[in-house]
Order: sequence, then structure tokens, then C-alpha cells
Amino acid sequence: RVFSVTFLLPELSINNRFSQHSERVALMQDSELSYLKSIGAPELFDKLVSQLLDAKPGEPRMFLLEKLMSMKENAGRISEFVDRAKSLPQGKGYDLTDTSADDQIERYADQILDALPTLAELKAAESTLTQMQDQMPNILLLALKSAISRRIILDLPQPAHVTVVVTLLKDNAALQKKAENPKGQDAVRRKARQMTWLARGKDDFSWDILYVDDRCPVGSGKMALDIVDKEKVANSSVVFLEDYLKDASKTPAVLQGASSGACERGAAAQLGLHLATERRPSSGKMAIAVLNDASLSADLRQVGLLAGPIVSDDTKITVSSRYEPGGVSCSSSQPEPALSPNTKHAAEMTFCHFLRRQLFSNAVVLQQGFDLHCPFKAFNVDILKELFAIPVKQRAAGWDLELVLLGASVGKQVVSVAPIVWIQQPEEQGWRSVDEVFKCQVQPILQCYDAHKERIAKGNANITNEVVQYAKALDVTKLDKLISAIRADLTQHYDLFNPHWSVESLKKFA
Repeated sequence: RVFSVTFLLPELSINNRFSQHSERVALMQDSELSYLKSIGAPELFDKLVSQLLDAKPGEPRMFLLEKLMSMKENAGRISEFVDRAKSLPQGKGYDLTDTSADDQIERYADQILDALPTLAELKAAESTLTQMQDQMPNILLLALKSAISRRIILDLPQPAHVTVVVTLLKDNAALQKKAENPKGQDAVRRKARQMTWLARGKDDFSWDILYVDDRCPVGSGKMALDIVDKEKVANSSVVFLEDYLKDASKTPAVLQGASSGACERGAAAQLGLHLATERRPSSGKMAIAVLNDASLSADLRQVGLLAGPIVSDDTKITVSSRYEPGGVSCSSSQPEPALSPNTKHAAEMTFCHFLRRQLFSNAVVLQQGFDLHCPFKAFNVDILKELFAIPVKQRAAGWDLELVLLGASVGKQVVSVAPIVWIQQPEEQGWRSVDEVFKCQVQPILQCYDAHKERIAKGNANITNEVVQYAKALDVTKLDKLISAIRADLTQHYDLFNPHWSVESLKKFA
């Protein structure tokens, strides 16, 4: 018998997979099929079929029975883990100022890795728990993501080095200890701790953290430098954007045209990414640059989720997502449900997603990437050199969107999406007004289109032009009216990831 299989997307149900694979697993007995269905874990089923195809055994039935016995043990461990997770105290948040939480997260993550030692088992548990995320303690969800991330790092097929780039602009609270500031997160020390835990025992995986001061008027860069120097924080360093702008001999090409004196977080990040390309190890390791905020909202123990696809696949850029399936966005005080029309800013995010999809229809990631403004992204440094040579034009809002868009124009599989856990502090309110949405989202999308439409906006020209004309006619007042109408139009069953308005329908809204 010749076995062949078309691998399906992870979100398809186990029943759909059986329907698709029915001919390929015809040798299984009904009881065996019933058992596989009872597992309810598509990843384990795919693993079984993959092993069958790879091995091409002379006795397929015996091969399957042996694998099924092994899978039954795996499923038992998954079931036990999920039952234990359900029994934990409910409604428990994670205050990012609580440094003792690091011990708990890492202890949980290590215990999870002991209980579920394979990536397939971890992903199966993740699939179950993220579907009930509003019932799970935030720390447990983060520990599970951290365990998956560490499993990915431990299984990397080749040596790798990660440089984490953190821009600093009025971030003193995140850098200080709670004893110094009620909102203090002790971020410099704790980010180094997070990466140390992630890399533990993986000798061919190395890392460093580069802080870039964006001409901060309150001295965030100086504060970070003092912490690094006085406490000898592992693998951490600080540079100042102003030093590279005031001395033309130091100014890299990517910063040509950046204004001196103004705070442009994009310019600071671009400097950090440029320095990451220069810092790549000479040992032949694959070099990856990760963008991260000064806060601990995107925990660096999750770096493996972003780095893994770059090292193991053809991915060049990984964007994280708080809202797509498997992603978790929650406040520090309590777990929260998955994205729905009732989620704060759902209407704003859905419209921006619609606009990106329409204007950049040939960029595959934009048909999937709902949360492209999440400030946690990873880049293969080789593609950074290529993108910086185009060159990039954005310095302020939208600068990271531009990099992703340009990356998406290189090839269909260049950009991937990694669902993460994001913990939002109470003072982080997201977009504070429609004016901010207009300036930080709508306008940068249109600016990217105007700057690079020949490269990344090939599609239905008539539809694209119609959408562009409509979007360019928007102002803050019209956008406010449009968002209010969209919010009223969203229903519980609306597919936020696949908005399908026509321009005519949008015109009726505003």
C-alpha cells in the first residue's frame, strides 16, 4: 500500500482530519480510530501519520499498534496535566511588579516539561488550555508557553544566537525595582534571568540583550547603564542613539535621514537591529534579532516561539500575536477570554486588519497576521541587511509594520505568526483615543502603501485604488464615526480575522 497525506492546518478539528486521512489510515481497527478520536489532539494524530509515512513498515498494523500504545501513555499525561490545571485556583492574575513570580513561572514550566517531554504533547495541552484561557491562572498559561518555547530551543537543529533589542524612552518605571517605584518591574535584571533560564543546558544557543536609548529626556538609558554596570547583569549592554547621530562617521546607512534631537522609537530600534547584524557570532551560528519592549508584558522566556521557525523553517521574520488562536492577552489582575467582538478595541483592530489586507493583498502574512502592531518580533539578521538596503523610510509609528511588509514581499513563506501570552499592566490602556488610532495605525499603513506599493501592493488594482481613496479621505472625525458603526455591526459570530466589508458598506458606516 502506498501511503500519502496532505498535512492540514493545526486549527482543523480532529474529526476533519480523520475525514481527510480516511484512506491513509484504513488499516486501523475501529477501536483504534475511536481511541485516536478520544485523544482530541490533532498534533499527536499528525505525528502518528508522519511516523507511518517515514518508516514505511512492512507490517503497518503492528507498527501502528506500537505507536498507539506509546501515544496512549502520552494522552494520559496530557489528560492528567489538564485536570491538574483545571483544579488550580481560578482568577489568579500576574502582577509584573512581583519578582517572586519568576520562581513560580520557571518551577511550573520545568514541571510541565517533565510531565510532557515532547513538543507534540505540549502543543496538545496548549490547544486545550488556551480554549479555556479565561479559566486558567495567567502564570500557568505563561509557564506553558515558556515550556513550549524552551522545548523548541532544546530541539533546535543548528546552533543559534539571539540578540534582544530593547528601545528605551521614558521607561524608568519598568527598569526600577518595586521598592523604588510602585510600578517598578526590575526589567533589566529579570529579562537577563528569563533568557538565562531559556538557554540553560543548551550549549550551542547563546544570547545577549542590547538596550538602545532613544534620546530619552528622563534618562532611561543612563538608568539601564547604571544597573548593567553596577550589578554586572549577564550579557547585557546599553548604547545611545544620539552618539550615532551626532558623529557622522558612526551613523549607519539605515539611519540616514533620521532627525537629531527628536525621539523616534523607530530610529532607535533600527539602530539596535543594525548592531545585531554586526554582532553576529563568527562561530557559524544562525543570528536572530528580537524586538522587545522595556516592560515585561512579553516575557522573554517565550523567545523560542519566535526563534524556532526562523532556525528550523524557511521563515525570516516571526511576528507574535496576542489574539489569534493560541494567543493570550490578559490584564495583570485576571485571566481574560479570547478575542471576541466584546474585546476592547476589537473594532479598531479589525478595521486596521481589513485595511492592511486590502492594500497589501499579495503579502501572505497579512491575510493571517491580525496583531502586527504587537511589539515582540524576530528577524533573521540576513533579511535585515536586505530590508535596510531598500531602504526603510518610517521612523516613528509604523516603522515595524514597514519591515514586516517589506519582508512579506520577499517570498510567500518568509513571515510566520507565533501566538504568545501578553500580560498588560493596568496603566497600559492600549489606544487612548481614535486620534491615536488614526496617527499610529491608519496613517502609517497608508504611508507604507505610498512608499512601497510597487513592491508590496500588487493585487486587484480597482479594489485597491477604491480602498486607498476611501481611506485617504478619512480624518479623525470620520474614523471615529466609522469605528462606532463597525463596533455596532460586530456580532458574537462575526469573523474578526476575515473582515469582508465592501467600500460601499464602509461608506454607509461613515
